[in-house]
Amino acid sequence: MDEIPYTGNVNALINGVLWEGDAHMLDRGSTFHLGGDKYKDIGNGIVVPWEHLGMAYINKSVGNRQKIIPEDSLYFTIPPQTIHAYGAFGTSQDDGDVACDLYQVLGNDSVNNWVRVIRQENNYSEVWGSFSMHLYRIYTCNVSTYPDTLLITNGSFYFKIK
Repeated sequence: MDEIPYTGNVNALINGVLWEGDAHMLDRGSTFHLGGDKYKDIGNGIVVPWEHLGMAYINKSVGNRQKIIPEDSLYFTIPPQTIHAYGAFGTSQDDGDVACDLYQVLGNDSVNNWVRVIRQENNYSEVWGSFSMHLYRIYTCNVSTYPDTLLITNGSFYFKIK
């Protein structure tokens, strides 16, 4: 595995159960994308990403609670200044390269769908934040262990670019 130029974590309660993943980010200028991956050992020392929690187009704005909306294909045709953050969750199966569960933000839940940058240092090279999301399943597989809806609460993230 190549050296990852950042370190960090993403933690949350998913339907009341602690979920922890390794954080990674992508700088997009005035926004950034944040991902958290939970890994699984599938045998013979092979470790693969197994679950992914992601948020995209998070504005670089400390303290403001930003609404998370469902992903929409219009993101690629509307002006960047009107883009809101969006979030998703997914799981894998087999050797980690086959999708199992895919979840999308429940659009009408304005109470639980948000992300906030709490603190940043050195022009967003080190960031702390919190989030919450309410999601529903749009795809599943026969080995799924998750229910049809997920309520993600007490979410926190931290990353530092090395």
